[in-house]
Amino acid sequence: MRSSETGPLHMTPLGRRTWGALAICGGALAALSIGIALFSPRTLPFVLVGLVLYAVIAATVAMRIAAFHPHDRFGFPNVATLLRGTVACLCLALSLEALILEPLGATASWLLFGVATAAAALDALDGWAARRQGLLSRFGARFDMEMDALFILSLSALALGQGKAGPWILLAGLMRYAFFLAGHFFPAMERPLPPAWRRKAICVLAVVGLVLMLPPVVSPFAATVLGLVVILSLIWSFGVDSLWLIRHRGDA
Repeated sequence: MRSSETGPLHMTPLGRRTWGALAICGGALAALSIGIALFSPRTLPFVLVGLVLYAVIAATVAMRIAAFHPHDRFGFPNVATLLRGTVACLCLALSLEALILEPLGATASWLLFGVATAAAALDALDGWAARRQGLLSRFGARFDMEMDALFILSLSALALGQGKAGPWILLAGLMRYAFFLAGHFFPAMERPLPPAWRRKAICVLAVVGLVLMLPPVVSPFAATVLGLVVILSLIWSFGVDSLWLIRHRGDA
């Protein structure tokens, strides 16, 4: 047997394909970030933050996929989810610029609206593609959930930075993380939840509502209405799950 197949540098087909997908998405984000920085040099520190965040996501994916992804390929569903995470990194970076310096101009706002819309459309494909291609896995389900949470956080931060809503809009993005932290203080909140289409429907509603807040033609009043619908829907959904966990805390 060749040493390259048994040595420390040996990489499984899944590993090679995972790193390939991570490199392609990272390269696309880097190219887009460089292009933005060349057009607007003041953006450079902020897009670098987005690249660092993507590096953290890539490292986490590379470390966790082998343990929870039973297939020998990364697969289109995970690529779609990764692209959504890549867009979230860019949106978070530009939201920092909008918050620290000034809101983005009309051209940049429309561009981000288009990119975010494309990323939201991918969200509708990953679960369907995973079922159709037989690529369902614990990794894919968790990856999808975490990238949804990051995407919603990035959109809510962008809405705040663009002056479409006040700091209260961040509740939409922070609710998932508050639910996660609650599990560290209340063990009952860490129990697995039964499947529910409600969660996916509310997630889609949240993403669509937040994306629709981005175009310059949407007034702050209309954006506020959209933001309130998103937040109230998320509160209801997380409330339903929290009550279920509390009621079943004594179950084996």
